[in-house]
Amino acid sequence: MSLPEMWALPLRMGWSVLPLRPRDKRPAIPTWTEYQRHSPDPAEVERWAAKECNVGVVTGAVSGLLVLDLDKQLRSPRRRPGAFPPR
Repeated sequence: MSLPEMWALPLRMGWSVLPLRPRDKRPAIPTWTEYQRHSPDPAEVERWAAKECNVGVVTGAVSGLLVLDLDKQLRSPRRRPGAFPPR
């Protein structure tokens, strides 16, 4: 079976993937923590792709990815925009 590009591309990059619920960021599988240690096998990915799930990429050591999500806006006038808050 040929995987759709949205599944094949992250796998070619060496990233661990998992299925996400449609229009959601939550996993479509009961537990996904094992994919923090290893990538899913091709048969698993083919099953997920056949169900037309969205693709999630597991960040961290398993994929070699670090993601920073900085949503909170700093409101102090003494800090310059984009500066990290003190510890």
